[in-house]
Amino acid sequence: MSTEIERYLYYPEITPRRKYSADFFKILALSLVFIGLIGIYFASTTQPAPVYKIRDIVGNFYLNYATVMIEGKIVQPVRLDLQTGGRIRLTIYIVDEEGGEVFQVFVYDPVASQLINSDNYVDFGDIVRLLIQIRVREDFTYGILQDVNHVINVTRSWRNPVETYSLADIDEYSYVCVRGVVSNARNVSAGLLIDLTTAEDTVTILVPRTFNYRFKGREDYGVKWNALNTVGSMMKICGPVYYYTSTSPEIVVVRYEDVEIGVKPEAPEISINELGNYLNERVSVSGLFYKLSYDSTTYRYVVSIFDKGVSVSGYASRAIVKSAIDPWIVGIGSKIRLTGIVVSNTQLNIEYIEVLETKPPLNTTNVGEALVQTYGTIIILWNVKVVSTQSSSGNWNIVVSDDRNSITIFIPSSVAGGMSRIPPVGSIIALAGYRDVYGNTQQIVIYSENGLKILKEPEYKPISLQEIGNHVNEYVSVVGELVSIRYISGIYYVSIRENNVTVNATMSRDKVIVINPWFAGPGTKLRINGTVVSSNLIAANNVEVVERVETPKYTISEALRQPHGTIVALVNVKVTSARIVGNNNWSIEVVDDNGDKIVIYIPRSVVNELGRDLPSPGSVISIAGYRDIYQGTEEIVVYSSEGFK
Repeated sequence: MSTEIERYLYYPEITPRRKYSADFFKILALSLVFIGLIGIYFASTTQPAPVYKIRDIVGNFYLNYATVMIEGKIVQPVRLDLQTGGRIRLTIYIVDEEGGEVFQVFVYDPVASQLINSDNYVDFGDIVRLLIQIRVREDFTYGILQDVNHVINVTRSWRNPVETYSLADIDEYSYVCVRGVVSNARNVSAGLLIDLTTAEDTVTILVPRTFNYRFKGREDYGVKWNALNTVGSMMKICGPVYYYTSTSPEIVVVRYEDVEIGVKPEAPEISINELGNYLNERVSVSGLFYKLSYDSTTYRYVVSIFDKGVSVSGYASRAIVKSAIDPWIVGIGSKIRLTGIVVSNTQLNIEYIEVLETKPPLNTTNVGEALVQTYGTIIILWNVKVVSTQSSSGNWNIVVSDDRNSITIFIPSSVAGGMSRIPPVGSIIALAGYRDVYGNTQQIVIYSENGLKILKEPEYKPISLQEIGNHVNEYVSVVGELVSIRYISGIYYVSIRENNVTVNATMSRDKVIVINPWFAGPGTKLRINGTVVSSNLIAANNVEVVERVETPKYTISEALRQPHGTIVALVNVKVTSARIVGNNNWSIEVVDDNGDKIVIYIPRSVVNELGRDLPSPGSVISIAGYRDIYQGTEEIVVYSSEGFK
């Protein structure tokens, strides 16, 4: 009985089963694995990478070397830097659409060059989606663009353009168009920076370096580029508004067609007595030029014309005035046409000036004749001698004489900044400007950079520093070894030494920057030409570096031990903090490898020439300047843009 039960429980199937080959199952298993791998491959190549928020990436070490999609808005102009071998690198600055930390995406060649020439190119103001590989470092997270095919423009910046005359009260990223005259053009690290003067304001335009690389193959590129660099060019320029340092609005050029040349404003020609019927409209009026003046409340020049007993005052920027009214050619009585926006029946905001007929300015060598002319008259004054010069806040006051009478020549900083140097005392000059008065001081105001010509410079007598006391009020030339540079009450004092005799020379910044701070070490020799003020002081007219010696590169501890005024250099120091003080001056604290710290002070005159952003903490910089102390704080003052790298 037990045997039957056992057979039932343990051997229920006594019929022989079907036999299968083990090789069949091996092949089946391998086939399934292969099919699965193919499926995974196609899924990985066709499915998009995950889209991450930038805030979830920064500092996330788990994502180091991961490839992901990010989406956001480009919040700064795309930067182009040249690398070794002519290769380029692009830097894209992007944030999450809802804001947050700025994230940098680097694009290296060959992808950078492909992107530059691609329809997928992205620029400031665009909302984009990018496929990047993430790199996470201890203090910096960034991305590297993987390929051009995974650059997607979600929204372009150039929709709905609005024409304007000023960027005041214009929101960032707004796409606007302005029409005006190029009043200044200079190269900065980000590209070409232009001041475009409109009927109401001066607008800053940034033409990024990428503009050249993207469009230099266009047929009319050379013509456009030349116009952008030429003061006086009439242009219409469009682009999104970018707030540089969060406070200064400027237009960024992102499209080739957004730069138009010689676009004169179209306007109906009317008579002056009809102006009251065209308020806030663009018109053209013609008449005889009878006065040029300056309105200090609006910071604009006033061009006054009349016709048939009726007059109008046209308000314009200096750029517009000097581009049309050449003081050597266009005098009172010339016939001119003003085009602009009507403010009232007696006032026009000028966009454009055309000279229809010229009448020469008053041309004289007699200061007395100039003094009796009506204020606003254009005058050319020849062969007068410079009696004294003064530079204050960039403005020049030059007293000239014809040996009988004298008059002050005023050159505002906006004009003086475009001149090579102030004429030295004793020079014979010619000048062209308009008559004016300031307080009780009779003046001729020079409003154009071509308004002053040095006809003859004084002869400087070479002497030694020991002889200076015997030549007070004389023109001399001295040579000595550079000792120090100091800035006191708006004037630079440069000390030189010869045979244990030290003399100070007063000079303006345009003369000091002749001394390259990287080559101003012990042994550097200067030749200074100027007027002797006292036995130890010269008023310098010009400076020349006769022999230069490389500036020693110190540690911060060594630099701190140098006397105030000594030129020193620091190489590869790290920024620990940076801030803007006063009117755009920079105060930067740096630390070296030894842990020592010092403050680097960069005045706004140098900041403006640098054309770059305030360096961020962690940046590595090199500087050269003179040692100083301010309110108990030891510092190095960078007096030249060459002194900052």
